[in-house]
Amino acid sequence: MLRMRFMPVLIVTLIALAGIGFAACGDDDSTSPTETADGSTPAPRPTIVFSGDTEPKERITRPDRGGRIATLEIAEAVDAGSHSSVVFTFLPLVPDYNIHYVDEPIACGSGEPLNIEGTSFLQVRFTPALAHDDLGETTFSVPDDFSANLPAISEIQQSCDFEGELTFVFGLDEQADFKVGYLTEPLTKVEMIVVDVKNP
Repeated sequence: MLRMRFMPVLIVTLIALAGIGFAACGDDDSTSPTETADGSTPAPRPTIVFSGDTEPKERITRPDRGGRIATLEIAEAVDAGSHSSVVFTFLPLVPDYNIHYVDEPIACGSGEPLNIEGTSFLQVRFTPALAHDDLGETTFSVPDDFSANLPAISEIQQSCDFEGELTFVFGLDEQADFKVGYLTEPLTKVEMIVVDVKNP
């Protein structure tokens, strides 16, 4: 049985807060202020400056995990304005990651090319991690509209869930800056890995 759980309100809130922490603000001089209904001029709104790049991102800590492997439980995709965010929640701990652009996305088992919409492909690899339980049942599935509302990402596909490797590929219309960070759910203290891709 496929299990898919989403927390859109919480994720959107956390993404908004993360945007404040991750990004720098500057004045937007491209438009002139517009008068309000009472004739006053509102204060200029700050513009979020995306601070990512196209260089590979990697976190390899290899701590004493006590044999534990991160299991993907929740995922959400959010348009955060300056960037598109994909949030991955793992239990009981967060895995390491390796994120970089690849020339051609392939399925890890067969080695066959994947048909993913887009011309640039950002590969997001988690280890040690999985998306199935001991009985082989999927703990997570990618819905058809997972990336439907993301300006930066045309399609997301899971390309691997094998021997502690869990990989997703983001299809983009063109190569874009990206970054990776963490969010912590305030009540449960569960950590989430967030991949942000700059919107066109």
